[in-house]
Amino acid sequence: MAQSSPFNFKACSWTQNIKSVNWKKSEKIMDEIKQPLSNVQLEILKAFSHNLTDEELKEFKETIAKYFADRAIQSANKVWDEKGWTDEDVNSMLHTKMRKSKK
Repeated sequence: MAQSSPFNFKACSWTQNIKSVNWKKSEKIMDEIKQPLSNVQLEILKAFSHNLTDEELKEFKETIAKYFADRAIQSANKVWDEKGWTDEDVNSMLHTKMRKSKK
C-alpha cells in the first residue's frame, strides 16, 4: 500500500538551492567525523546542510514519523496474517496478562 509523502519536495525552498551545495566539501567533512554514522544519517546531513523553515522542519518530522509508523503497521499486519489472528483473538490478547513475572 504505497502512499504519497505529505512532504512536498518541489515546493520547498531548499530544493531550489540544492545545486549550490558543495558536495565534495560535505563528503570531506563527513570523512573527518570520528563518530561513525549510518548511511541514512550521512545522507540526511548532506541533504540538510542548511536551515529549513519551521514549517518545513515540522513537515520533515511528520514525514519521518509517518515512515516509521507505516513500517511498524506493515510489520504488525505481517505477523497478524502469519498467525491467522482474528479481531476476537486480538481482543482476547488485550485482556490477558502476557508479561512473565520476574522470579
